[in-house]
Amino acid sequence: MSAVAETVCSYAVKGFVCLLGVIGIIISFFAARSCEFFSFVDTDGNPPDMAEAPPFNVALSANVGIFGYEITRIANGAGGNGGCVAYEDTFGRQNGYPSLATAQFCALLAPIFAGIAVFACSIDVCVCNFNGSFMTAALLFVTATALQAATFALLADPAFCLEDVDLECNTGPGTYMSIASTVLYAVCSLLMCCSPRSDPFCYNFGFRPESERVKRAPPPPQPQVIVQPVVIQTQVPMEEAPESPRKKKTTESNIGRKKKKEKKLSNIV
Repeated sequence: MSAVAETVCSYAVKGFVCLLGVIGIIISFFAARSCEFFSFVDTDGNPPDMAEAPPFNVALSANVGIFGYEITRIANGAGGNGGCVAYEDTFGRQNGYPSLATAQFCALLAPIFAGIAVFACSIDVCVCNFNGSFMTAALLFVTATALQAATFALLADPAFCLEDVDLECNTGPGTYMSIASTVLYAVCSLLMCCSPRSDPFCYNFGFRPESERVKRAPPPPQPQVIVQPVVIQTQVPMEEAPESPRKKKTTESNIGRKKKKEKKLSNIV
């Protein structure tokens, strides 16, 4: 893959991650606001055996949500409470339903972590990044996934379906929205880990920091050194050829005659 194609792919994947994250936050909000996370009907004609505190201690059938509920039938034969209403006590102040408090805390924290993850992803793709910066958003999405999945603790509350065999329970829209939000957060974390690395988008418009410019500037051209072979010619003096014996003998006879002549001249004088 070329550098341009890799950069475009990185921008597209991270933009898609931000979009999925926002959709997940919206779905998570509606899941928390829903009064139909699940519903129950008590088949023995009495309120749930394990529900000893209001509001479900008098209900024969009801829709249970994370932050709201709706009682559709009361034990004395009267109708319900007239629609979806909020719990009077929340975040641990609700007595008798421990899993409800857990679900409320997780439903509050999951979109917060997901929102921070979307912000970190936007900063990574648009403004600045560093080695491993994608892991920040990925870990935040993983945390949001775990928190959103923990909202299903509401289904395991001992006052409801898992403990009372006389209750007939059915999941509602809130459950499916929470599942969808959990899946979206998980997909976002995987995409952040698999997306190609690239420079932030604003670097394409000249907003690169000075330190990045210096670090990424091309090195100055190096002078080219051309090495050419040098041939050094030296003249070796030729050795004198030895005289031949004949020439040497002739030279000696000439020297001998010359000496005889000089001796005769000296005698005459």
